[in-house]
Amino acid sequence: MRNRQPQKAGPNSSPVEFDPFTIHREDPYQYLASARQTRPVFYSKRLESWCITRYDDIERVIRDGDLFSSHDHNPQPPSTLSPELRHALATWRGEALPMGSIDGSEHTRIRAVAGRGFTPRALSGYKNEISEVADNLLDQLVAEPSFDFIARFAYPFPLTVILTVLGVPLEYHDKCRDWTELRVAVLLPRKSPDQEVQRRCLEGLREFIAMSRAIVADRLREPREDLISYMLHSEVRGHAMTPGEVVAQIPTLVSAGHETTAQGLATIVHRLLDTPDGWSQLVGRQLDVEILVEESLRHDGPIAGFYRTVTRDCEIAGVHLTRGSRIFLAYGSGSRDEAVFADPDTFSTARANARSHLAFGGGPHHCIGAALARMELVIALEKLAERFPRLALAPDQDVHHLDRFPLRALSDFTVLSHDEQPGVKDNENG
Repeated sequence: MRNRQPQKAGPNSSPVEFDPFTIHREDPYQYLASARQTRPVFYSKRLESWCITRYDDIERVIRDGDLFSSHDHNPQPPSTLSPELRHALATWRGEALPMGSIDGSEHTRIRAVAGRGFTPRALSGYKNEISEVADNLLDQLVAEPSFDFIARFAYPFPLTVILTVLGVPLEYHDKCRDWTELRVAVLLPRKSPDQEVQRRCLEGLREFIAMSRAIVADRLREPREDLISYMLHSEVRGHAMTPGEVVAQIPTLVSAGHETTAQGLATIVHRLLDTPDGWSQLVGRQLDVEILVEESLRHDGPIAGFYRTVTRDCEIAGVHLTRGSRIFLAYGSGSRDEAVFADPDTFSTARANARSHLAFGGGPHHCIGAALARMELVIALEKLAERFPRLALAPDQDVHHLDRFPLRALSDFTVLSHDEQPGVKDNENG
């Protein structure tokens, strides 16, 4: 890294501002590539944060929870929300916090307990159930000539899986989807949601936490073979969780456990279908599915990044940051850092170090569900290739990224599922 003189923290002087909500929504990578070379740490007015773009600098931040707090790692609620909803978003879980918003020893204690349920070994027992979830969804689609891929499969598949792993009763599954979508609708888009959406979100927050408390109370009385029971009744290296702490984790595990996996799956499938012979290579097992998943997460992962807060004055890449400064860790930029990944803008399933991407973050707050997400993506792709060998994109679709930063969320797209598709000749039948 070149030596640079420290700069005072202040507004970015570049004539073009980084704006992932509008002009850089579809493709932020060209802007970020230039920033890595000339301004690896720059101020974004739109994000009201300092953006960290290089892999090594991001790694430094995510591994130092003392200097860079994750307490406010999510986007700030829009100022246009009603005071009642803003208050509810800050307090709805009660006194306990989700593990992603906790630093230090308290985070270590909760993570130690919850993390045991997400190890590859623990999750291996769910492999058959995950496959069954995929089969049940695909059974409903196999007779349809076309279907909306995200709405009918990419979204409900990981949602059903995480709810099954947690032990959320079936009668709550549709409600969990509604509650999660309402939170996304009020927190992420820059356009202020209307009053009816805000009212429904407020009601949803209350119902979501009431459900979580009810399930925790039930599992305290009668433990079952699920993750909520495990978190309530386990002690790991002397660490345990209170019922209130378990309640606080449930909504986050539900939302984080399916939103990003759904978008990751949608991105992979759309890329394959939009690439000549891409789907046929998957079907013909010419692609290593696990490497395909890792390279897709590296090349265009479902999370653009997360926020941190500086706890005391420091310097990153020659830029002086004062205590209280808000920084945005651009995971997508770090995963395309040319200092780590050769020819980083090229999608290559031959990339040896694809797994080194930052799509799951890193350090103490490395995504707790990473192993589950990887398993789901592999199973989903294998099942889709088996059940829909002639899958294709419906023509004339405007597929774009939604206003959901920092999610990299694709709009809905329709796929053709039957063998007899426009422009495709069945070789067996002439």
